[in-house]
Amino acid sequence: MSHKIKMRAADAFLVGLKQLGIDYIFGNIGTEYPPVVESLARFATKDEIGKTVPIPYAIPHENVTGHMGVGYYLSTGKTQCVMVHTGVGTANAMVSMINANRAQVPMIVVAGLAPGTENYDRTSKPGFIHWAQQMYDQGAMVREIVKWDYVITSDNVGELDLILKRAYTMANSNPKGVVYITFDPTALERDIEFPKILIPEVTPSKAFPDQTTIAEAATILASAKKPLVITGGTTKDPKIMEVLKKFAEAHSIGVAQHKPRTMHFPFNHELNVCVADPSFIVNEADCLLVLETDVPYIPVKGGISEDCKLIQIAPDTSFQRYPRNGFPYQLKITADVAEGVVALDGAMPKTSDSLKKERKDWISDLKERNVTKRLSQIEGIESGSKITYPWISHCIAELCKEDDDIILVREFSLDLDWMQNSDTQSYFGEPNAGGLGWGAGSTLGVALGQPDKVALLATGDGCYYFGVPAAAHSVSRTRDIPYITVIYNNGHWGTVAMFTDNWYPEMKGTNNHPMTDLGPYHDFENIVTAFGGVGIKVEKPNELLDALRRAVKEVKENRKQVVLNVIV
Repeated sequence: MSHKIKMRAADAFLVGLKQLGIDYIFGNIGTEYPPVVESLARFATKDEIGKTVPIPYAIPHENVTGHMGVGYYLSTGKTQCVMVHTGVGTANAMVSMINANRAQVPMIVVAGLAPGTENYDRTSKPGFIHWAQQMYDQGAMVREIVKWDYVITSDNVGELDLILKRAYTMANSNPKGVVYITFDPTALERDIEFPKILIPEVTPSKAFPDQTTIAEAATILASAKKPLVITGGTTKDPKIMEVLKKFAEAHSIGVAQHKPRTMHFPFNHELNVCVADPSFIVNEADCLLVLETDVPYIPVKGGISEDCKLIQIAPDTSFQRYPRNGFPYQLKITADVAEGVVALDGAMPKTSDSLKKERKDWISDLKERNVTKRLSQIEGIESGSKITYPWISHCIAELCKEDDDIILVREFSLDLDWMQNSDTQSYFGEPNAGGLGWGAGSTLGVALGQPDKVALLATGDGCYYFGVPAAAHSVSRTRDIPYITVIYNNGHWGTVAMFTDNWYPEMKGTNNHPMTDLGPYHDFENIVTAFGGVGIKVEKPNELLDALRRAVKEVKENRKQVVLNVIV
């Protein structure tokens, strides 16, 4: 047992977080945090911020706060800590918590409770808000979207070390996710015994696949003429790319990535079939090997053939936290993704040259059709007067070819089939939960984790609103974290209009979609200038690539954040 020393509980909380490997606390705190603020002040006077305790960042809005934790995890792989204010701050943070939990981001979210006493001592309710702010069960509001929640009280704070270790273990056990700790502010004033060195609990071992089921999967794949691997990039593990490349190359199997959260396969690999949506090609496949992907394809867009066999490899093959997930799998292999692929590769017989050629010919045909379609989308655009979505994606791809310092952060609008990235750290995509506003905070976190790179967020005007731009640009300026925002500005909720057209085809082309119009094309480029940044409006196709180059230069040479307001 580690030697324990006497210390204030608030001090122990902060020291414990640092010893668990947490670099930063991204916080939007409130009136229940005086013990934490006082503790940080004392650590600051001793020059121990960032050494003994994490570095605290004050973030002006909880949506940015939580998503900075997501982005920093994506860049570094480290567990995150976010602090918010009682139930109201938790409510503002819930979109980020939903996104983080579905994206398997290990994150400890901390929120205080409203003061419990009315006229007992100096810690009693000091403001008129503290009566209405108090909740019967604050944890109930997040219980469906977190893995674990717990309340720190004066009765249990003496075992704060065990509580923190439990929180860390729950956040990092596969599938990883969000945990939620609430605290009674008076508990943090208590003196407690706390380990001099806080050692995390033993992390559960990876899940290894059942060999009998692996042998069945190998038999199915070995005879398939048109097999596809489909991955959504949920698990952040660089080993997956390494083993998946080896597996795909050994057996000439194509890989399709369905709007991936992280990169599991190089976008520029000869066996990479698509990175946008495989729904339109799965009907040609006779076997799908699905790697921890909740939605391998969208059935209403394009289903599989009756003879196609589906195999899933994932730590949780049934997605038990989802109300529905009805894809018709023949085999479900419970395993760590990388270990599952390694085991399957080991069980596969050598693929004949003739079968490899047949598979490669099909893959080449798929890729050629994809390229032809994309090139047709930009034909004549450069010399025209109107910027299109494909043209923006094309120009961003050209920029990335010129500068390998770019990290792409996608929030809905960027067409990934244009991209040629091959480094696992050069791309991150929006979580599958679809909580808008993910992009700004996550890009800040990504840039903070990789300060020698240039983070570029591709987003829509609707998403830009949800990202709380004033808060995000404030953090960028205050903390010197410059990044680029490219706004695909179409002036309306394009996705809502598109889905309405799918339901009611007669509405297509009418431009009559009530409650989707966001007004005139607003001058979003002016917002960032209030925070010392550079704003650029782009209205002509032939101006876009140069504007992107200028943006990169502003970040690299002048440490300026940049917003490109691209009128679509």
